[in-house]
Formats: sequence, C-alpha cells, structure tokens
Amino acid sequence: MPILDIIIDSVPKSVLKSTAFFCFIIFCCWTQFYSNISKLGSGYSILWLALLYLVGGYISKYNPFNNISFLRCVLIFLICMAITIAGRIAIGLVIGKTSLSPTLVNFFVSYTSPTITIASIFIVLAFSRIKFNKLVNKAIGFFAPLSFGVYLIHCDPIIFAQMKDAFIWILQYNALLGVLIVIGISLIIMLVCMLLDYVRLTLFKVIKIKQLAELIAKGTTKFKNFV
Repeated sequence: MPILDIIIDSVPKSVLKSTAFFCFIIFCCWTQFYSNISKLGSGYSILWLALLYLVGGYISKYNPFNNISFLRCVLIFLICMAITIAGRIAIGLVIGKTSLSPTLVNFFVSYTSPTITIASIFIVLAFSRIKFNKLVNKAIGFFAPLSFGVYLIHCDPIIFAQMKDAFIWILQYNALLGVLIVIGISLIIMLVCMLLDYVRLTLFKVIKIKQLAELIAKGTTKFKNFV
C-alpha cells in the first residue's frame, strides 16, 4: 500500500485517469473473454486488489463523481444489478441451448465483471454521501478496517474448504427460517473474523509493521531514483 500510495501521489492526474480507464477495459471487459492475458483469480488475486486500490486512490484524490448525488449513485448501482441479473439469466439460457463456453456464465457475476465493478464503485460513493453523527462515525472508523480482514480470513483456501457444504442442513427448514439462520451464521462469522483481525491489528501496532512498510517504500523509491 505505501508503494501504491507513492504512485497515486506522484503520477499526473491525466496519466492516472487513463490508467484507471484502460485497466477497466482490459481487466473487466477483455479478460472476461480472454482470461489467459491476466491472472485475476476471479477477483481474489493480489493483482486485482492492487488495481482496485489504484482506482480507489484516484477517486479519493480527485473526486471525479463529486456532482453525482446519493440518489443517482443508488440508481446506477440498481441499474448495474438489474443488468447483472438479466445478463446472468440470459447467458445461462443461451449456454443451455448452444455450444457456448460454460466459462462465460460468470461474465456478469464475477468480482471482475464490468457491472459488478461499476456497481461496487457507486455503492461506495452512495454511502460516502451520507452524513453520520460523531458516535456513528467513531463506530464506522473502528469496524471499517476490520471488515477487510473478514474477507481475507473466511475466503482463505483452508478455511473455505472447511466451510464448503457445512451448512447444507439449513435446507431442512422453511425459506423464512432458513434466511434468518443464514443471516445469523453470517453475523457470527463476521464477528469472529473481526475479532481475529483486531488481534492481528494490535500485534502489528506493537511490532510497528506500518513503520516498517513505509521504510521499505522509501528505500524502494531511493533505489529507483539511484538506478
């Protein structure tokens, strides 16, 4: 992150904007048909997370969507979701009747798909338009850094393998009760992962990982300038 921050801070706005645009075209659109040109891992790879970080850095620094209201952000999000659902159903029907590659079934629903990427950006922008009181802001400031840990922990291959098919028993209940059980289990998983990541964050502060990362970033920059 410190190295990517240096790129965001030093690269001219026009270059960063062009890079973000072409990354969207190449990695969100083109790779849906030609997955061999990059290894995005369906959105789970470090490359994809780094690209999202750069795009987020550009939006945070230059705020190109400043004039788009909360309602318009939500509307764009809903449109993208509608296209995603309709596209997924349509592709599923077409694949069932033709010899079209089954891998295209995830064109609209993978993390790297154009509609999911755009929807993700605008749902973040929508929430950024909401003003909270100091108490809520403080709670958000505490939980937000831990939310990424939830993703990293429960999507780890070892943990994911243990969770696979572990909740089939929920199907024995009716739809309403099943949904409530799923929500309850999801909250438990979220809280446990947040607790684990809080321990990790505390440990990182004690051994000063952030300062070490910044030192490495500065050293890398000096080496680059020297070369």
